[in-house]
Amino acid sequence: MSYALACARATVFRAVAVYSGAQLSGCAGGTQPIAYLGLHGLRDDVLNISLGRSLRDTFVRNNDCTSQNPPEPAQGSLSHVVTAYSGCRAGYPVVWAAFDGGHTPGPVDGSTADDGARTWTKAVVWNFFNQFQGARTTPRHPPPLPG
Repeated sequence: MSYALACARATVFRAVAVYSGAQLSGCAGGTQPIAYLGLHGLRDDVLNISLGRSLRDTFVRNNDCTSQNPPEPAQGSLSHVVTAYSGCRAGYPVVWAAFDGGHTPGPVDGSTADDGARTWTKAVVWNFFNQFQGARTTPRHPPPLPG
């Protein structure tokens, strides 16, 4: 859902965070920049990590970031690596968080647990969205007038 919004409503939403995502139903538009955070498990057996990398790469291109092969944790390490892309258009960062785990929103370093209370993901997502707090942006298209 977040990916679909990033594609179709990049001029409406400021940023998106996509957990273990894949392009399942098209990408209407999909050429506008939007701040993008992707999180994906190396051992995701529902949506392979290659599908998440493909989503990420769409916004690496759209946001004019420097292409790279970001580091990812070793399988069996039960850890994560967060990479902020460089060279992105001002105000449109791309961040990639790969972790040694499966299809889960709450991975915990050093454990196979899915625990929303102890996961590292909530701090990464909070910090990503919080960088836009108080930032004033002008809509690229004014909203329609009522009536």
